[in-house]
Amino acid sequence: MIELLKTYKKQHPLSLRIVLIIVACSGLFAMLVAATQLYSRYHSDQEVLAQRLADAESAFLEDINEALWRLDESLIRQNVEGIQRLPFIVRAQLITEQQRVYAVGRQIESRWVKKRAYDVVRSMSGKTIRLGQLTVWVDERSIIKNVKEQALETLVLQALKTAIVSALILIILHFMLFRHLRSLHRVATSLSANNLSLPFWLDRPNHTPDELDHVCKALDDMRLRLEKGVDEIQFMQTEMRRIYLAADSSSSAVAIFSVEEGHCLYRNNGFQHFFGEADHLFKLICLLDPDVEFTQWLLQLKQNGSWQHELFWPDRQQPRWLSARCLFYMDNAEELVMLTASDISELREAHERERHLMEHDLLTGLPNVQSGLQEANKLLQQAEQQSLRLAVMAFSLKSFKAVIESFGTRYADQLVLRVSETLSSFIPEDALLVRSADNQFICAMVLHQHGDDYLLALLEQLRSLLSQPLKLKGQIVDCGFYAGVSLFPVDGINIEQLHQRALSALHRAYTETPRSRYYFYDNSMEGLASRRLKIAALLNTGKMLEELELHYQPLVCTKSGETIGCEALARWQNDELGFIPPPEFISVAEKNGQIIELGELILQRACLQLREWQKIEPQLQMSVNISPLQVMDTDFINVIKNALQLSGISPGSLKLEVTEQLMLQSNNDILNKLNTIKQLGVQLVIDDFGVGYASLNYLCGYPFEVLKIDQSFIRNIAQEENLYTLTATITQLAHSLGLKVVAEGVETEEIAMLLRQMGCDLMQGYLFSRPLPAEAFLERLKGQGQS
Repeated sequence: MIELLKTYKKQHPLSLRIVLIIVACSGLFAMLVAATQLYSRYHSDQEVLAQRLADAESAFLEDINEALWRLDESLIRQNVEGIQRLPFIVRAQLITEQQRVYAVGRQIESRWVKKRAYDVVRSMSGKTIRLGQLTVWVDERSIIKNVKEQALETLVLQALKTAIVSALILIILHFMLFRHLRSLHRVATSLSANNLSLPFWLDRPNHTPDELDHVCKALDDMRLRLEKGVDEIQFMQTEMRRIYLAADSSSSAVAIFSVEEGHCLYRNNGFQHFFGEADHLFKLICLLDPDVEFTQWLLQLKQNGSWQHELFWPDRQQPRWLSARCLFYMDNAEELVMLTASDISELREAHERERHLMEHDLLTGLPNVQSGLQEANKLLQQAEQQSLRLAVMAFSLKSFKAVIESFGTRYADQLVLRVSETLSSFIPEDALLVRSADNQFICAMVLHQHGDDYLLALLEQLRSLLSQPLKLKGQIVDCGFYAGVSLFPVDGINIEQLHQRALSALHRAYTETPRSRYYFYDNSMEGLASRRLKIAALLNTGKMLEELELHYQPLVCTKSGETIGCEALARWQNDELGFIPPPEFISVAEKNGQIIELGELILQRACLQLREWQKIEPQLQMSVNISPLQVMDTDFINVIKNALQLSGISPGSLKLEVTEQLMLQSNNDILNKLNTIKQLGVQLVIDDFGVGYASLNYLCGYPFEVLKIDQSFIRNIAQEENLYTLTATITQLAHSLGLKVVAEGVETEEIAMLLRQMGCDLMQGYLFSRPLPAEAFLERLKGQGQS
């Protein structure tokens, strides 16, 4: 039995504890109920006993009193014996006043046998006479026996009920709870870190969810959390292994030190490679930064959380630059320092290369404008300290943009490289050469010589070298070299001012007529820069539209001498700036992107004016200058159509003059546009022929109908035979290609006669008329009609 209980306790400890608790609680309750019942029964028997004694007392005391008063001994005995025979009385004893004793029954020693004494008295004439004392022994053992028997019976019944109830409760608990708990237990015991897929479930179909379902759900939720947690732990373990392998195989040094003892708790192979067997934090920090005091260093590390230092590590085998970093942290209340150190030699070299790239031009290797001006400022300080002059020269390649548009950026880069190589090999060694823009260079040099002879000779030599044509993509190209010069301390006292004024001189160099290859800054240029800014601002205002006028210069037929057309020339008279020459405001408009709108306005006005004049001279033609930027505009064809439609003139009476520079835009889009213009009936004129970049080969590929020879050829043909021959050759070539020839700049009758001999078709110049306002040109037309 004991072994069975032990086995049951081992297999079902909870069930056994529940049974024991039920039995204990039921037993206690049964005992409480039995005790209450027994006490009630005992109390009831006591009351019955007391009532019987009270009833007997009233009877036998009177009889004893009467017997004693009569002194009837037999009656006394009879009454005493009668009292002893009463229930529960085992002995009766009467002691008279004369000490005579009458006793009946046995003397029993028991705590349940209780003695009661009664005084026998008699009242007579108001006096009380004591006759004796009656003592009875009441035996309550029968009452106690009955109570015990009832208690035993009650306990047996209660025990039986408790056993039955406990068994029923146990069966109910087993069916409703324990078997499900065992099922959950089986699932729980089958789970492991590698297998958490089996869910917790209860075999209780069609039931209302209760606390057991909540427990089951909680267990399954816990299983899912464990499954997720196990996955995370496994992932973390994998990551930790990877981190450990990465740290251990890293070329950087990694070590962890205890702050309290200073000992090394972990170090990887990289640490041993860098620092050998250094295993104490104090010694290592002293090696990394000998100037630091360790206690103060540790205090700052705790306050800041980290420390970083770069140093040159003089390793005998491989000296290198190191970047060391210490991180202070707490781990389980232990103060730790993690040190990492990495070789940054290559990084520093990369930074140096990056700095070099940031400060130098990628194509030429020359300093860029930011770093170049800083270096030039050092030369300025040197010149100032030595009381010498500093020359700042700005060089520009005018043909750079044209080369890009004609041949592409690769050939433009070749142009820049050749010029930079020439400049680098030519300027003095102590001079500074900088590439400041796509087509610009800056040269700063200290002038140790007095006077300007050395500088002028240098500029002349450069002009001579760079004015020689270069061959790019099989074409001969003039690089368009120009220079602007400013001098310290005459033209400025800081490098920015000198640079700005050198650029002003450069701009002056290629805008002057005749153009000079180099120009020295003078104070008048300050106003020119301001003037260009004002012109750019005025171009955006409506006032410019009011101030802009068109003048018209006649085109004269060489054979008849009659005016058959005119060229529309823009004139701008401003209240503040006065007369603004066309090259000045047109160049500003082209640079600022305003030439499209300006050109469209001039074209419309010229066409409208021609419509009025054709009422007098129906065959009159109008020539309008067009910027290459207008032709490149995607909407240019529509601009021409709108002008023709607005004015109502025939397309054949309109001529559009474009410069040779347009032919450098060697692409199908430009050629298609020119062909479209010709298809509209508008005549195309190539203007300023002979001074640009194009060759005679372009005349065959473009749909030009008229060729206008530049005035630089025409003005001196009477004095220079070469110019005469060249002009005649151009005329003959143009006629052989089916082109008409216009000569501009005709100022004398001698020139006009030579042009007639050459067979030139049309002439234009001051010999016939200056550009005239519309009213004056109208009078000229009327006068020609009358004659």
